[in-house]
Amino acid sequence: MGGIAPFGYTPHPDRHARTLMIDEHKAERIRHIFTLYSQLGCLSRLVHALAEEKGKKTANSSRQTTHPVPSRGALHKILTNPVYMGKISHKGTLHEGKHPAIITPELFALVQDRLMQASARKRGPSPLASSPSWLKGKLRDETGKTLTPSHTQKKAQGTTTQRFRYYLSHRLLTPPRIPQVGDFQHLPWKKLLHISSPHISSPVMKRTTCW
Repeated sequence: MGGIAPFGYTPHPDRHARTLMIDEHKAERIRHIFTLYSQLGCLSRLVHALAEEKGKKTANSSRQTTHPVPSRGALHKILTNPVYMGKISHKGTLHEGKHPAIITPELFALVQDRLMQASARKRGPSPLASSPSWLKGKLRDETGKTLTPSHTQKKAQGTTTQRFRYYLSHRLLTPPRIPQVGDFQHLPWKKLLHISSPHISSPVMKRTTCW
């Protein structure tokens, strides 16, 4: 097993063995992360709990703890890594590894179930998204065109999110077209010159007939 050893492991001293050995000090932290998430079922709450634990340890100790609090992304990567239950993933298939496991397959499976449940909750329909735009199709601009509904969201105190609706003219949503050089080739320039002034049109017409 090549590459950088996952947190909780250390490379085997025999390079030809191509396997891992458990770093018991770091492995204890991995077990704690898996166990704590199986109880909380939320990555944000897990980060908060680990930060609180670190704060208490720092307050009771004269020196800082050695391990920083992982981010939600780093914790998700740890919690979904089958290496910690003694397996390796190759092309989407799990195989038995030569390295020892840090956690049991049962704890790993429980954590995966809780991760899936948390993901399903996030994908659920939002009550804000399902609320209709009541004035859709009823408001018009000065040209008589129907206004397009839009909205912005602002988080109020606590966890409440408020949605503020407004309506825009379609002309404001579509940027004006910038004239291209080819557009001027189709202008009736001969008629425009005659209309503008005979003093201007006469020499220009003579010049253009020589091209």
